[in-house]
Amino acid sequence: MNTLFFKKTLIHQENGKIFVIIARNLSGKNKYIVAALLHGIRYGKTWIMHGDIVNGGESILEMGAKPSVDWGTKIAPPSK
Repeated sequence: MNTLFFKKTLIHQENGKIFVIIARNLSGKNKYIVAALLHGIRYGKTWIMHGDIVNGGESILEMGAKPSVDWGTKIAPPSK
């Protein structure tokens, strides 16, 4: 089975801004997010708000071989 990975993704917004997602150390083995940055600041949530995307910027995902016991486990996503 072939797996397709995207190490860098650019999302072009209608307002002309670009939101970039970078997956550092991504590979077949390193498929889990172990840490994240949003606009250069540590980010522990497993979601990104729409406004963060449409205003442009960057999300960097640090990838690892095992799921993190810390990243994404402290804050529950918003629900409606």
